[in-house]
Amino acid sequence: MDEFQKLKGLEALACVLGYQLSPRSADSALTSEVLASATDTVDSLEGLELIYYYWKSLYLDVIGDPKSAFAVFDERSGALKVFAKTEQLVNVEVFPCVDFKWRALEGALKGGATFHTCDGQPTCVSSGFPAHGADFATASMRAWLKESINTR
Repeated sequence: MDEFQKLKGLEALACVLGYQLSPRSADSALTSEVLASATDTVDSLEGLELIYYYWKSLYLDVIGDPKSAFAVFDERSGALKVFAKTEQLVNVEVFPCVDFKWRALEGALKGGATFHTCDGQPTCVSSGFPAHGADFATASMRAWLKESINTR
């Protein structure tokens, strides 16, 4: 590995671990102090935190908390990988998500949405944004998304 590649890798590691680098060039951004601190941090990582930062270092999108539960989408396998301290921290809903559909409907009703059928197709109107779906839950989620997009 040439010095430039090594420097870029170390710079990426420092950024992943949250170290602020100066806006100078890559050659001067990595002071010995930053590198020593990043190395000490790496040496102290264990368990979930180590796995979390390993995935982040591969430039993958990681979502969650490195100390309790997080997930990463593995494009090679097409699977979502979930890492957690305990099973109680993970709730997997496999499509179609019946519970989620009920929650979407309940939320729409509480928010004042109206429901009807239009040419036999379920329709939801939320804050003036109409949406259709194969069922009322799908229509309510679409209406909510339209409302959300248009009110930001």
